[in-house]
Amino acid sequence: MNPRIDEELDFSHLLTVKTEPILIFRTYIFTVLAKKILITEQQSFLKRNIQVTFPEAYVKVIQQALIFLERDLLQTQMVMAKRNMRVNLSPKIKADRTYTYACWLDGKILYTGGPSNRLKTEVLRYVQFYLNREGEAR
Repeated sequence: MNPRIDEELDFSHLLTVKTEPILIFRTYIFTVLAKKILITEQQSFLKRNIQVTFPEAYVKVIQQALIFLERDLLQTQMVMAKRNMRVNLSPKIKADRTYTYACWLDGKILYTGGPSNRLKTEVLRYVQFYLNREGEAR
């Protein structure tokens, strides 16, 4: 990743005992949802529901994105396991299309979520991030 981008995305100065678990929690939820979107996209392509100009490149980009995403997801799950965090991936949906996710940490329940359009925007940012990592060498 570009060092300048790393500096721009460095939020460590904002982390506190209260905000860090929420950030980990939200990262996990968005990563899981991004993975579902990429897998659905890949399955649609394999079923020939999607027509693309360069099928080999399309498959390669999605597969690479899934590899990077899975690696980050495993690291997030390891951090969560060390902290004994358990997440319920089934959100509670309110009438105003607000989604709320729950996480258990040290006997407390943390909640996060928001309006469906805001969550959709965040998840799509994650999808785009992983699709753009295709050219990155590790």
